[in-house]
Amino acid sequence: MNDEPHVLKRNSCTPTEYGRNLRVARRQQGVTQEALAVRLGVTKSYVSKVEAGAITPSQRFYQQVQNELDEVGPPYTASATPLSSVPRPEFVKEPDNSPYQLDLALSDHEDWIQYLLPTQTVVSSGPPPVFHWDIPQTIKELSYLTHNFFRYYGKFPPTIPRRLLRDYRPPKGTWVLDNFSGSGTTLVEAKCEGHPSIGIDVSPLATLAARVKTLHIDLSQLQSNYECLIEEFVNRPPPPDEELLPPNRELKKWFRPEAVNQLSRLKSVLLNLPAGTEREFLSVAFFSIIRRVSRAYDGEVRPHINTTKTPKDVLASFKKKYADMWARMVAFQRESSPDVPAIALSGDNRSLTDLTDWSNHPIGLVISHPPYLNCFDYFPVYKLEYLWAKGFEEPGLNIEYAELRKRETRCWPATDERIFDSYFEGLKRAYSHVADLTDKGTRCCVVLGDCSVRGRVVPVLDRFSEVMDDLGFALERILLRSTHYGTGKYAYAHRANYHGEAAQKRDGILVFKRR
Repeated sequence: MNDEPHVLKRNSCTPTEYGRNLRVARRQQGVTQEALAVRLGVTKSYVSKVEAGAITPSQRFYQQVQNELDEVGPPYTASATPLSSVPRPEFVKEPDNSPYQLDLALSDHEDWIQYLLPTQTVVSSGPPPVFHWDIPQTIKELSYLTHNFFRYYGKFPPTIPRRLLRDYRPPKGTWVLDNFSGSGTTLVEAKCEGHPSIGIDVSPLATLAARVKTLHIDLSQLQSNYECLIEEFVNRPPPPDEELLPPNRELKKWFRPEAVNQLSRLKSVLLNLPAGTEREFLSVAFFSIIRRVSRAYDGEVRPHINTTKTPKDVLASFKKKYADMWARMVAFQRESSPDVPAIALSGDNRSLTDLTDWSNHPIGLVISHPPYLNCFDYFPVYKLEYLWAKGFEEPGLNIEYAELRKRETRCWPATDERIFDSYFEGLKRAYSHVADLTDKGTRCCVVLGDCSVRGRVVPVLDRFSEVMDDLGFALERILLRSTHYGTGKYAYAHRANYHGEAAQKRDGILVFKRR
């Protein structure tokens, strides 16, 4: 390294320049990234990304540098540049309700996603080898592009499928399959990486969200339809369609009268729009605000009444959601190609081969995230949204809620022997179809975790590996993961904890290879 002191020539700089200046000054003082992270109360990964210019540091970070780092001990020398003198990059605060933009500190880089991918360390050499993937980002940081269109409860950070797509790139001419696709996380990432993909999920609401999140839509036509919708709602509001309203007892329990009135009118106007991708986009915006304008807690998993919740205006919530989705779609369409197909189908993955002509979709890589045993069943989480689904033409949304519940892979409570056994039997049936669709050498990456039942750890990963071995898949490697954005709330927290004292309870990605 050059022994000459680092000279700073500007009073302001870009995030990339700031990171470079900080790195040089830190090294001149003999401070490691890890030591700097401890001093500032952040992760080493955060410091690394600041120095790489991948993120714009928080105001708190700047203040701590100013207040503390001049006091860093030996081998500080008079010729070294004090860290507190490193100039800040120019920072312009966006209005609180401004449309989404991909972080400029990231988008300045051709391969910005590289800075968000999980970091990997070796745990053991195996066999099979075990690695650790660390995912230090917050939920907000992981909700880039279209990933936050519809909040789908499940610990599947999008950077996991992105790294799997890069590590196990499917052969040209083949498709990526997600047979537990949820709201389309894998499909979004595959499209951005240039791989055609097909996703299957039993939830028609999740499938609708997945389809919209992967669209290349005519934004001018979308805006025109949106303006027509708002004009109809404001100037010529239709009377509520009684046939499309949820049962009265449910309305009184979950929604205030004004919210019921506005939601029903908005729904009527929405269903009067021409069928097509623009209406599907606006429908996802509609379903995305249901929980927010209800009496239920916003951040809870299963809905429960929040008696202290401040009422939210339906139209204002819808406008804000649309503005955010529209801007995110602009960014997504810039990051992906309209020529790369992404297909989202609603159906039972235990009958996978009946859903489409698979000869048109040769599978080159499988990435999937089944529900965790003893976590929660997904359909009750979206009970409020399904209350308002009647009348929508999208496949499956008009099926009765009770009928949809029968189709779900039940995973809770695992104290029920029937549910416990049927959970593994359901997985075996689902992945037997995957085996039928894949050739020798095809990798199948499954995100899964162990669980606790009455204080006893159930080694789900081991049992599932045995299932896959019977189906012709050899376990190639284990990628244990840790996340730092929370372990769940309320009654679910103790079942979602994969850290600390419950270290024997593993959460990660099992990578199998078809024999």
